[in-house]
Amino acid sequence: MNSDEKRMILVNGLYPFCSSLAAVFLNVYLYAYTKSLLSMAGFTFVRVMAIPVFFTIGGRFSSRLSWPWIISLGLGFMIAELVFVLSVRDGFAIMPWLVLVPAFLYGSREGLFWLGVNTLNQLVTDNTSVMQFLSWTGILGIS
Repeated sequence: MNSDEKRMILVNGLYPFCSSLAAVFLNVYLYAYTKSLLSMAGFTFVRVMAIPVFFTIGGRFSSRLSWPWIISLGLGFMIAELVFVLSVRDGFAIMPWLVLVPAFLYGSREGLFWLGVNTLNQLVTDNTSVMQFLSWTGILGIS
């Protein structure tokens, strides 16, 4: 395997770990304001449902845009999510349904990221090393 493939395995392993930690911390942060498990269940539901939707939308747009634009769009959703969460802070206590907005933005960025990473995985690997690359990502449980 070449160095690009090793870096992709590292990215494929670290992103889900960091994303899971970020989701937990965001849930705790939002729960501190809403004090509602129902709002947090809605947050998780919307976040998880937005991932395949935006993966598909990103796939449709990938014929017109290249994969760096798709990943950049996902980063834009991440910035919008963080700005929204930090600006609304006390608004979550007044209107608990507002947690659905960052959930939608969070799920959209995850879907676009996975589209970009899957595209990059195909571009980085070649015919001689694809089996070893897939074996390592499968062994590490990150594919």
